[in-house]
Amino acid sequence: MIEETFECLPRERCERYLERLEMPWPEVLDRAYLDSLIEAHLMHIPFENFTSCVYREPVLIDLDSTYEKIVVNKRGGYCFEMNSLFLGLLRGLGYNAYPIGVRLLRPGMTVAGAVSHRGSVVVLDGVKHYCDVGLGSVACSRAVTMVDGAETETFLGTFKYEDLCEGWMMQLYKGHNEDEWRQVMISGTVPAIPIDFQGPNQNMQHPPAPFSIMLMTQILTPTGTCSINNDILTIRGPEGKTQTKLETAEDLQKAMSEIFHVDFDLDVCKQWVPKE
Repeated sequence: MIEETFECLPRERCERYLERLEMPWPEVLDRAYLDSLIEAHLMHIPFENFTSCVYREPVLIDLDSTYEKIVVNKRGGYCFEMNSLFLGLLRGLGYNAYPIGVRLLRPGMTVAGAVSHRGSVVVLDGVKHYCDVGLGSVACSRAVTMVDGAETETFLGTFKYEDLCEGWMMQLYKGHNEDEWRQVMISGTVPAIPIDFQGPNQNMQHPPAPFSIMLMTQILTPTGTCSINNDILTIRGPEGKTQTKLETAEDLQKAMSEIFHVDFDLDVCKQWVPKE
């Protein structure tokens, strides 16, 4: 009864989704393919909040709507859209996967807030792995092993989980040049159901939620990440980061097309009003 509510795409839609990711149909449903799938998603489909911040339209998170927006119309999205659709792909391919609720954390935060994010768990050989293609900040480009103390290495840094209490684990991150672990999120380990995310999704679309008032985008590159926060384009790579102020709608349109692989009409970009 619960599992029947989980998102699952039919084969034809999975194939079209994989075309957008430039990924082949899997020969084996293993960890290597799963890691490649996550990295391809982060590199081809950006985190972006144009729907709520620029269009001022409701963000729909049912599977048909997210498929139409992200695969057919070649847009990006944010966590409740991207991880909903990605779970549909995982399950459509045949992975043993389910949705979970996530509580995002800030540095030094000692009391967890409400669920404000969703991710997916994939079970391989009895071991749980956290998958996330919709986090607009420090995002792991691989599946993170959900075993207390186990470390997952990526080219951007290292991730690990630590046990908290029954049903919840804390994810931490450490960059290659960092000495201290940073807390990222508290992840559930047991299934949620899609309707659980309707309330948090609604909360994210209205002020003071930042997704409703400030433009945010992010995409992974082979050497780092690129992001837009408000009107600042940040490109991070091995040599550090560079920042550029987006002065005009034309600047935004060009950045979205050339860096984030999403083409917006100039009239749409002209609706964007940077916040002071």
